[in-house]
Amino acid sequence: MQEANMFGCKIFLETNAVAFPVANKHETMTRMTSYEPDPSAAKTFASYKKAYEAERDLKPRMKEVAEGAIRTGASNQELAALTGLTPEYFRKLAAAIGVDNRRRAPTVGREVEAARKAAETAQ
Repeated sequence: MQEANMFGCKIFLETNAVAFPVANKHETMTRMTSYEPDPSAAKTFASYKKAYEAERDLKPRMKEVAEGAIRTGASNQELAALTGLTPEYFRKLAAAIGVDNRRRAPTVGREVEAARKAAETAQ
């Protein structure tokens, strides 16, 4: 029985050696493509990389300033217009620092359901 299993494995591995190539420690990985961007594309990529790195450097400081602005009454929309980020980013930031800076009361969700249930039990 064991010989039959070994024979079956040998047949499977030999017939599928081409279908399932396996890298070994002696083979080296080569580049998948030979893409070289043209000078205009290379300049665009380099410019984007520089701007992205600058954003990563500025974001912590901007976040500190935005937290102070939220505490003093700045709205999510105002901060979004000033930074180019979404109002949702500043809504989440306000919630994280414990500030409720919504301009109107919520109309759906847990808070509304809790208030409705409290009103029903009070009657």
